[in-house]
Amino acid sequence: MFDITSDIQPLSYFKRHTPQVVRQLKKSGRPMVLTIDGKAQIVVMDAKAYRAYERQMEEAEMIAFLKESEEDIKAGRGRPARKVLEEIGKKYGLPSHPHSKSKR
Repeated sequence: MFDITSDIQPLSYFKRHTPQVVRQLKKSGRPMVLTIDGKAQIVVMDAKAYRAYERQMEEAEMIAFLKESEEDIKAGRGRPARKVLEEIGKKYGLPSHPHSKSKR
């Protein structure tokens, strides 16, 4: 959860208190928003928290992709992988897979 009282600070505070801010970032695991002229400009976070953030974003992207794929399948916009691979093989003159059901 974001703490508005400690997780938003002016850049000048960060410059003057860097060691303390780093400790806070590591302890809390939350990002800090740094402001310039009162406007949010920069977000800093601990490396461990950033890696966790990256994993969450990758998972969210995968879930969105899977949902979109499911919608495509339900709408009949998909094609069997075997058929697509056969077409690619024909296009590029690749030998057919020995377990392929289709005859060339």
